[in-house]
Amino acid sequence: MDVYFIRGLHALPCHLNDYLELVEFTGRAIRGDKTGAIPASCGTLLQRLDIDLDSWMELTEGFEYQFCHLAGRLHSLQHCRQTDGMHRIRGSGNAKRLLGA
Repeated sequence: MDVYFIRGLHALPCHLNDYLELVEFTGRAIRGDKTGAIPASCGTLLQRLDIDLDSWMELTEGFEYQFCHLAGRLHSLQHCRQTDGMHRIRGSGNAKRLLGA
């Protein structure tokens, strides 16, 4: 499944995993004294986000089935619910299971 990252009217047709790999590569290629640089001593993106590989694969292979209108860690979904006065957020169980508390 292709995912399109949209910014304004422009879109980048690619898979989510490919896009994140590109961002990770770019951050590591930038000189260490520049904004956005990722030091070689940093772990992988999944390690830094504290997401295990199996959960990430399940999440990306069925993203549209895991969440509805909002996606993220449970505490972020709860914050959005409170801020927007929502009663229930679909996908909160998957957020906890796949992304942790």
